[in-house]
Amino acid sequence: MVLSSQRTIHWLSILLDMSIGKVFKILPNTSLNEKFNIDTDVHTPENNYPKLNYYSIGVGGSPITDATEAYKFSKHSAIDGALFNQIPFAIKKLDEDFDLATRNLYRFRKILVIDDIEYAAYYLKVIDKTDLRDFYYEIKTIDGQSTLGVYNNNTDKILNPLPIDKPSRLNNINTASYISKLIKFYFSLTKNEVDELLNVIALLNLDATHITEIGICSGYDIDNTAIDVQLAYILDTDLFITTDMLSDDKINLWIEVGGSEPMFL
Repeated sequence: MVLSSQRTIHWLSILLDMSIGKVFKILPNTSLNEKFNIDTDVHTPENNYPKLNYYSIGVGGSPITDATEAYKFSKHSAIDGALFNQIPFAIKKLDEDFDLATRNLYRFRKILVIDDIEYAAYYLKVIDKTDLRDFYYEIKTIDGQSTLGVYNNNTDKILNPLPIDKPSRLNNINTASYISKLIKFYFSLTKNEVDELLNVIALLNLDATHITEIGICSGYDIDNTAIDVQLAYILDTDLFITTDMLSDDKINLWIEVGGSEPMFL
């Protein structure tokens, strides 16, 4: 099963501002800070830009499967600024809260009152960027058979291009070629983190057994505070969060973020 994903226009806006050096100003009604009412009056300093810094998770919605059950289509739109039902990674009683080192692994700490008891909920997890993986791929499909290879930039075709007869090649429905630039983000949850999620589900009385969505969020970090946070990329998933479903005591997944452009064989 090929998982579905959706990039958002909010991330494209940041990329364009950054590319031309335009001052970034977040649009109203597009940030998760507004949704959760967290640090709404603090914004990215001039000459700086939000980065892909945080994970979010959700348990709402479900993707559409195609007729062959080989591909899932996301129900999200490119303008969506939030997951269908985002939940915290952890909810802790105030007198049993994370220590400072553990708290620094999360963002969006918000006080909730459940059955007259105060809790600290953590809605974002900081992305560990020590193991990012950078790829160029070339994907070729001929007569229904696809091959995936590493893109070769050691060719004179790049700086000395020749015109391509695109109309004749577009009419050949049996061939296709794409070039993809991807960065792989490693998403993982330890057994202890899954136990925290099970506690979240119990406290919020949720009818959920798995994570249906992972969001990669952009934002600017000031003193371990996430500001101007926006949903940049959404991946539909089916990750069970019951402890007996864990492999090697953790949930782990590589999330590919990037894009593809058509080429011609």
